[in-house]
Amino acid sequence: MIKIYADHCSLIGDALSGVQWMKYLCDEHRTDALVVGGFNHLVADLLEPSYPFIYAAEDLPGDYAAIYHVNVAELLRYSGQVHMCQSFFKAAGKPLPELPLTLDLRCEPSGLKPGVVVAPYSRSDFNHNKFWPHDRWISVIRALRDGGQIDRVYVVGASGVDDPCPYVAEDVEPVFDRPLSQVLSLMRSSPLVMTIDTGISHLAHYGGVENHVLLSPGSAPECLVPNPCGSTVRVNRPIEAQPSDMLQAARMVLGRPSPMIKEI
Repeated sequence: MIKIYADHCSLIGDALSGVQWMKYLCDEHRTDALVVGGFNHLVADLLEPSYPFIYAAEDLPGDYAAIYHVNVAELLRYSGQVHMCQSFFKAAGKPLPELPLTLDLRCEPSGLKPGVVVAPYSRSDFNHNKFWPHDRWISVIRALRDGGQIDRVYVVGASGVDDPCPYVAEDVEPVFDRPLSQVLSLMRSSPLVMTIDTGISHLAHYGGVENHVLLSPGSAPECLVPNPCGSTVRVNRPIEAQPSDMLQAARMVLGRPSPMIKEI
C-alpha cells in the first residue's frame, strides 16, 4: 500500500482534479492508497468503487511502499501550460492524460425532471474574481424563458453557505445538499448547464457534460480550468461580462451544442 497526503484537496474541483494522478500512482505501484489529509468527502462518495482508495480521517503509521503529497496549490507554476488535472503529471515528467478527461463517477437518479442547471456559487472566490452578480444570472434566465427556450430551472448550492433567495423569487428550484452523483445525473439530463469557475464546473468536465457554458475569469490561465467538451465565455473579470454575453453562449448551446470560446 502507498500513502497519499491529499493536501489542499478539500474543495470539490481540487479533489476531482487530483483523482487521475492518484490512480496513476496506485497503478504504478500496483497497490491501493491510503488517502489522508482532508480529501473532499463529497468527491470520495462520488468515485466508483473501482478506484483503489482507502480514506482515513487521521494519519496512520505503517510500512508503505511510497508516500506522496497531492497538493494542487504547489502546482500553480504550471497553470499557464496545462490543465489543472494534467499539472501533476507535468511536474513529475510523466505523459499527460488526454483532454477532456472523463472519470469513473457514480451517477444516481435525482428524482427531478430535466431542466436548466445554474451553479453561481464558489468556495474559492476572492474579491469577486469568480463571482458573477445574481441579478445578471436572473436576467439571462428571464430572457431564455421569455424566448420560450427554457422552462424549468435549478440552482445548485449548499445550505448555510449559499443564499438561494434571489433565485427562488424567480421560480428557480434550489438543488441544495444533494450527493454529487445526483447533481451529475441532473446535469447530464440538462439541455443547458451554466456555471462560474466552481466545483460544479469541474464536475461537468470530468462527468462528460457537453451542454455546459462556463464563465471563465482571466484570473485563471486559459488552459487551467475549462471544460474541454463544453463552451466558454472568457473575461478578464466576471463583472465585465454582460447578460448578453452569457445569453448568446446559452442560446448557441441550446440550439446547436458545440464547443465554443468567446473572448470579450
